[in-house]
Amino acid sequence: MSKWKWTGVLCAVLAALSAWAAPIEADKALMVGNSERNPLGYRVGDELKFTIELKYTGADYDKSDYVVIWKRSGDDGIVRIGHLKVDQLPYTFTDKFTKPGFIRYRAELHKKGGKTVVGRFAGGKKRGIYFDGSAGANVRELMPQPEPADFDEFWADQRARLAKVPMKVTMDEVRTLNGGKAKAYAVQVSCAGARPVTGYLYMPVDKSRKYPARVRFFGWSKDPAAAQKPFKGAALNEIQFSINAHGYELNQTQSYYANYFKKISSNGHDYAFDPIQNSDRLTAYFNGMALRVMRALEFVKTLPEWNGKDLIVSGGSQAGLQSLWGAGLDKDVTEVEVWKPWCCDLAGHAKALRLPSTFAPGYTPALDYYDGAFHAKRIKCPVNIKIAGLGDFVCPPAGMMSMFNNLRVPAKIRFYQGEGHGGSLSTPGNPPYYDLENGIEK
Repeated sequence: MSKWKWTGVLCAVLAALSAWAAPIEADKALMVGNSERNPLGYRVGDELKFTIELKYTGADYDKSDYVVIWKRSGDDGIVRIGHLKVDQLPYTFTDKFTKPGFIRYRAELHKKGGKTVVGRFAGGKKRGIYFDGSAGANVRELMPQPEPADFDEFWADQRARLAKVPMKVTMDEVRTLNGGKAKAYAVQVSCAGARPVTGYLYMPVDKSRKYPARVRFFGWSKDPAAAQKPFKGAALNEIQFSINAHGYELNQTQSYYANYFKKISSNGHDYAFDPIQNSDRLTAYFNGMALRVMRALEFVKTLPEWNGKDLIVSGGSQAGLQSLWGAGLDKDVTEVEVWKPWCCDLAGHAKALRLPSTFAPGYTPALDYYDGAFHAKRIKCPVNIKIAGLGDFVCPPAGMMSMFNNLRVPAKIRFYQGEGHGGSLSTPGNPPYYDLENGIEK
């Protein structure tokens, strides 16, 4: 063979080896998983088969360079950790439910040596290639831990405290919306506690009829970008009052908000997470937040444009928690529309060894007064939990079910498999979902 022919063959071989040894195209990889049956339909004693697999649409890669690290945990307190070779996927875990609650599986793709494989979501956001999901047994029997005996008495005292503060309102028009058919106002309303209610009110211009009203809340964040400025659009068929959780001034500089959140942090903890504050139900950061929720609803009910009958609360995560407070504390609320409400069954881990939240204040008895599951019991209107995640352990599935089972009104909840707190990790745009209704009629 001539030198040139040999060189050509060698180059071809090296190119083939190079292609084979190419790294995985992480943007084209999804880790998915699910149980063989409805993940909400198991009973204690049932066998659970849960399969995970890697869906991949990229070019060939050397599978020997990668491993899948997995962890099994559960409300039963059992934890197992292991790893799989990529060519072992799909892989089915065989398990058994020994008590009511959920069993969680998390599986993540790693390079050999431990480095996490990172790809990007649509829009450029980086992400690991992992699945996080669960299945549950006897889920309709899960209940929150016992509530404080003086729960209602405490909140009656808070209403009385709020009633002592006259309602003083400032409203400044800041924008015309929807081709002049709606207007936005910057609003401040006096409130008990350290700070007022602040937010944006959106009103249809047409005064020929009265409108339903919606109070909208915001999730946990130290970036007020969404809450500090009015929406670009607003519904034409309802009044909307969107309040931030903190009572800060609206439309200020970034340095103002940075300093603001430093100021409301305490003892080295972000807002709402200080265990010293949370040792007392009156000094807990949630106290002022709940007072502002009540005052916001009171304010909306004074608007002459309100139809006097339809009052909706809505939001997700922290905003979902605030919505549960609002509906539990104000009997005029007629509809609750939430997703992934935070801080439900806060004592679940401390008292029943359920899987803990990965992002929630450490449990104290004082926080029982702010637990969304206890407020849910007092709601008098229909509740729609539009999204709950079987892979969301900021708002764990057992906490969601405890809150749902404590409702005494018509309610429905939709669980998505592989859905984390920030969205679907396994099948973006089309995760499998499972609906439950509590069967209570209006």
